[in-house]
Amino acid sequence: MAGEAKLPNRKIINLNEKTQNVRGDINKEIEKLRNSDEYKNLSKTQRDKFDRKLRKLSNGNVAVADVSIPGIKKEFQAHSQIHSAESVGSNIKNFSYSKFDRSLKSYVEDEFPRFNDTEAKILEDIVSQIKDPNVKGKIDLFTELDACQSCSNLIMEFRRKFPNIELNVYSNSMK
Repeated sequence: MAGEAKLPNRKIINLNEKTQNVRGDINKEIEKLRNSDEYKNLSKTQRDKFDRKLRKLSNGNVAVADVSIPGIKKEFQAHSQIHSAESVGSNIKNFSYSKFDRSLKSYVEDEFPRFNDTEAKILEDIVSQIKDPNVKGKIDLFTELDACQSCSNLIMEFRRKFPNIELNVYSNSMK
């Protein structure tokens, strides 16, 4: 029984380390951008605007997922401020982006576009690659911040749509 209790903690620690590695890579990229000649040559107005994007990038939520589903890649990463290949920081990792054509429908409509949430990006990316709704597999998803109501809805919808995929969701508050 004691070994079982430690297993989720080990999984949480490993996934948390992956988010910290992503965050470290983001911070290195931010430092590189701020030390670049292009940045130094920006006007004060342009630099202030760019700095706002960099602050959002350094403060946004990071999520990762270890996936064991036949035919689908094994690791996913998402950042709440990296929405497309054109986003600042998109070159750092192979991020899951916001989807225009979304498969999951139970988003909460509030003041934030919830399809930009990290959990939504990863789950939509995975759903877009699943060809057989009866496929068996496992997903361990870790998000730095606790899932909001919209993401909780998507998690439940995913579980209903793909009952043979075990979806485990962890966050920093579970460490």
